[in-house]
Amino acid sequence: MVNTAVDAGLFDDQLVLQYDSDVLNGWWSKQRRRPARGWPSYLDFIYSWSKQNPYSVARQALENCGVDWRGKKGGDKRPLGCGDRIKCPLCADWYHTTMARWALHEVFEPLIEAAEDAGVKRESHGSQIVLTLPKVFSHEIDAIMKDDPLRGANLVNKLRSAGIRCIQKALAEQAGEIDSLGAVAVVHHWGSSRPWESHWHIHYIIAPYLVTHPKIGHDKYLTKLKDLYRWRESPRWLDDGIIEKLRASWKKAAQRIMKLRYEGDWNISVSYFRDGAQLCRNVHYNMRAPLRDLWQYTKGTASTGWYYQRPKGQALDLGLNAFSECVDRAIMVNRALKRVTWYGYLANASLKKSMASLGMVAKKVKDIETEVDKDEAQYWRPVSVTTLGVLFESRDGTESDFTPWNQLKPEPVARYLEKPIGVQRKRVWVRQE
Repeated sequence: MVNTAVDAGLFDDQLVLQYDSDVLNGWWSKQRRRPARGWPSYLDFIYSWSKQNPYSVARQALENCGVDWRGKKGGDKRPLGCGDRIKCPLCADWYHTTMARWALHEVFEPLIEAAEDAGVKRESHGSQIVLTLPKVFSHEIDAIMKDDPLRGANLVNKLRSAGIRCIQKALAEQAGEIDSLGAVAVVHHWGSSRPWESHWHIHYIIAPYLVTHPKIGHDKYLTKLKDLYRWRESPRWLDDGIIEKLRASWKKAAQRIMKLRYEGDWNISVSYFRDGAQLCRNVHYNMRAPLRDLWQYTKGTASTGWYYQRPKGQALDLGLNAFSECVDRAIMVNRALKRVTWYGYLANASLKKSMASLGMVAKKVKDIETEVDKDEAQYWRPVSVTTLGVLFESRDGTESDFTPWNQLKPEPVARYLEKPIGVQRKRVWVRQE
């Protein structure tokens, strides 16, 4: 069956959105690195929601995304994205995916490779510690964010910094003195089981190495030589007693910062990565777009009703209020807070010195995977969809081009004179000559 833009009513906003979803849905289903798989139901939900909320920011983000495509005639084509990193399933998912790829390709993978070449042992590919806040604390942070976003952001930053101090103290108690702990912290304000409810917690991905700096001097007058690095492996697992001390220190620090008390259980999670594949999955999962769970697991139809269901999970009714609350919270947090923070020898100010101590230097490069020749590329709009591919027509209507599905690429590109949508690779690490 062939759907044409003319038959669909090209200039009707509702039908254009539905038509473009047909193109994107067929395209995404054939991609190995496809974004959120729940796109069709999510779009249908947007239709229903927009009838009651015609000024929906989520719907506005979708209306102008993926409508036009860029590429050479007979060559690959990529959609023009709107660039919204929160509300748009296409652009937000691509931005956060490239951020995770950057963390892997420019930080963790080069670090492990350089340390192995330098003869530094390791017990794992790193570890993950998740520090969770009770619900009453999560609701308090939401209330402060709404009333004073700057104060709310400062509060979360204090919690995030206190968390890394607690973790370093716990690791030092088991592994000995630590001068620098390499880690990345990712703040989540939602839970995957019920993303519309407030659930603040922080994921810390810990690098598999610890650093100490040699000391010189006599007696108590010691000076650390911070330009010299002594690398050693980080413990794969924490003893049960150390975990309980970590739980107690996190509870004490969070209660002091929030000026609240909670005597119930404080949940923390400790795990390690057996191999690079497990590290990769966790980095991508932790850095996913805030609304990705909603996009991926929204199911149902307008006639039968909408529900949210994760794999092997219970089907939960998804009302318009829950959806609106989820979107509004994501927008509020994005405006006030930076979700990803690097610490220790992996921080931006320290990474070059850290890698230099292992014999590596940075070399600037272009990201060839998303580089498009803007001078020769043309702009196209889809006019029909078939099982084999998509028929495009140039913007001025003078040319047409049939493009197979495998030539439609998943990387959205920015409009003319706008900043790139995804995180751009700027450097690679090479052995110092």
